[in-house]
Amino acid sequence: QFKTYNEPTILVVDNIAGTEEVPEGCVAVLSANGQCPDVLSHSAVRARNMSVLLAACYSPEVSAGVKQMEGQNVTIALEDEAAGTSLRFSSGAGGPQEQAPAPAAASADAPAKKKSPRDLKISVPQWPGKWVVGMDEYAPGVVGAKSRNIQGLQGKLPDWISLPPSVTLPFGCFEQALEAEENADVKKEISARVAQIQGGAEGSEAGRLLAELRSLAMQVSVPKVAREQLMQAMKTAGIPLPDSVDRWAKAVEAIKGVWASKYNDRAYFSLRKIGLSFEDVRMAVLVQRVVPAHYAFVIHTRNPSNNDPNEIFCELVRGLGESLVSGEVSGSAFAFKANKSDLDEPEVLHYASKSEGMFVGESLIFRSDSNGEDLEGYAGAGLYESITMDATKTLPVDYLEDKLVTDVDYRQQLLARICKVGAAIEDTLGSAQDVEGVVEEDGSITVVQTRPQV
Repeated sequence: QFKTYNEPTILVVDNIAGTEEVPEGCVAVLSANGQCPDVLSHSAVRARNMSVLLAACYSPEVSAGVKQMEGQNVTIALEDEAAGTSLRFSSGAGGPQEQAPAPAAASADAPAKKKSPRDLKISVPQWPGKWVVGMDEYAPGVVGAKSRNIQGLQGKLPDWISLPPSVTLPFGCFEQALEAEENADVKKEISARVAQIQGGAEGSEAGRLLAELRSLAMQVSVPKVAREQLMQAMKTAGIPLPDSVDRWAKAVEAIKGVWASKYNDRAYFSLRKIGLSFEDVRMAVLVQRVVPAHYAFVIHTRNPSNNDPNEIFCELVRGLGESLVSGEVSGSAFAFKANKSDLDEPEVLHYASKSEGMFVGESLIFRSDSNGEDLEGYAGAGLYESITMDATKTLPVDYLEDKLVTDVDYRQQLLARICKVGAAIEDTLGSAQDVEGVVEEDGSITVVQTRPQV
């Protein structure tokens, strides 16, 4: 991701971790080993937003043939556009061809046909004079869209859909903390490295400076008054407080981790591609209790596979949604869709193949809520960090013994309810939505965030 390609380039890679940003000038990324992030993962959403093809090939023979085209002019065409799963590769006029026949050899995440957002401007908000705000103070220029959308759904959804109590450290808190006397040296070091990047640092040198900036941000001392205001706001909102000095220290480290993600490599390069400066990013931090997730789901209320506004597309995993959206857990999520005219009849597209899930005990989560994620038509999902106070654990899961597989009625009812969540939120907010939520052991559903779908 540190490279810039001066002509349209197709990358053939052996692995996609899900944390990368597609390099500038890249028009397609092909995974040669069959591993590809889920359709609703953050990296896949960003690839579609930039009109970049993201595909996986399951045939070693086809992968080998494609790799032999290195350095040649290559054309990629959908062999069956309706299915979107069969690709043909051809090099040069009358050159060799390789086909990945559906369904065994290839799966593709094809981008929607639209322009990349190149004419966006980012508004730099000022610190509002408070370290923490409650839902009644959420407003544009104070907190980001994650916070505002949760507030905007209050009292407008069916009573079987829950929303988590929330408070937010507003825009400008990180910059205000740097003004404290005890942070003077850190501020100076941060300013020096920012100047180096803005002075023209490229490639791995920019990556090194960004890593140093993240390290420096973690050294910032959070003012005592900020911690006191956070404690009071959480108590008022009904969010469980950390119960020891050590756990409060973990909470503060998580907040700084979110602030530090302003300097993430993928965020820097993503913004640079659309002509925006990472220094204009202001990071609000949305604070919530982690809802104990038996399942986690992501909903796109306009099917991204075919851009059909009448279909809802969903993916679901055991445990936390991070194993889906981050792309860090290999395998596929449970995928399904439903027509909005018949939400009680969801269609299973494929069953989950992930052998692991991500889990955490009773904890808090600190979600990035930046002004760099609010830009119309721009996919900022996953550029910045959302961090649990306690470390997550990656544990084995067995979908073959899960009720989603073994109990047809349970599966039908649960999938239909999730689809109805998406429809209700789209109806409330008036546009296609990208929704994240969880299902608890008792079947109760909580929506933890939603944003406009891009």
